[in-house]
Amino acid sequence: MATSEHKYLSDFARKYYGEGVAEGKAEGKAEGARAALLTVVAARGVALRPQDRERIAACADVAMLDAWVARAAQATVSGDVFGD
Repeated sequence: MATSEHKYLSDFARKYYGEGVAEGKAEGKAEGARAALLTVVAARGVALRPQDRERIAACADVAMLDAWVARAAQATVSGDVFGD
């Protein structure tokens, strides 16, 4: 059985399909950064407060998440991660 990728013909469909793909990729990057942050924090033995976990879960800014991951690599307390 042959399969092929469907090509959208209209400009309208291509535009919104492309936007959906871009949004999906951005969310995937943020999700990966959040997972990396939680992994590094756990490996360092840093205890997170519930509000810290909520802050991480709500963040969609990949640059900010990456900065937190970098700080978490040397953190000893949650304030070190967030700059609090």
